[in-house]
Amino acid sequence: MNGKTIKHLNSVICKYSSHLDPDVATMLNILALVYRDQSNYKEASTLLNDALIIREKTLGSDHPAVAATLNNLAVLYGILFLSYIQIKTILSSTISR
Repeated sequence: MNGKTIKHLNSVICKYSSHLDPDVATMLNILALVYRDQSNYKEASTLLNDALIIREKTLGSDHPAVAATLNNLAVLYGILFLSYIQIKTILSSTISR
């Protein structure tokens, strides 16, 4: 997907993100994964959290789709944590020189 397409999808989906509909949550989740893969972690986190809220309210906290969204958030936070560790290691080695 090119940047223009993603921005358009984002605007359409966000327009409906206040709607408590599991299909909207699914689209938010998918778009979040696209953003995650493009290293746009802030946007990915926002969309995943929105999807989680919608899914919990509409499907219940024990639903597999809620678990999938939680898993996607965990993967995202894992990426961010590894990035933090890598940056910290680089800074530590630079400072110690």
